[in-house]
Amino acid sequence: MNPIEHFVRGTLGCHCPDEVFQSISIDRVGTAADAASCVRLLVGNRLLIYVLDAASFRVAESALVDLVARGRRERDERGYNRFRLVIACDEPGSASIAVQHAFDEAAGDDERAHLHCLPRALLPAEVA
Repeated sequence: MNPIEHFVRGTLGCHCPDEVFQSISIDRVGTAADAASCVRLLVGNRLLIYVLDAASFRVAESALVDLVARGRRERDERGYNRFRLVIACDEPGSASIAVQHAFDEAAGDDERAHLHCLPRALLPAEVA
């Protein structure tokens, strides 16, 4: 299992079929606030993941709302199955309550959008 597949399946808990991992694209995109960039990971033209390092970007509610809207819009316009936002930080527990609230406000009842607050150590080198 390659590091991206391990991250997607093991860390994020996605149940993507094997063939999805034959196509993986990783690039950087500016955030809505242009204060920092996030990593954009596209797996098999099905799963869109934005990875944002909380240290390089103060996760303000308005910026997070914009980022969630951008990810959901990209997912819908391009026909992807899911959008996941990963916030990487030193202490995920302390950040997760405020971030989860802002994410919930932005995503509403969208069952194809998910938030993960993770320790940086769980990120594969390709997206860290």
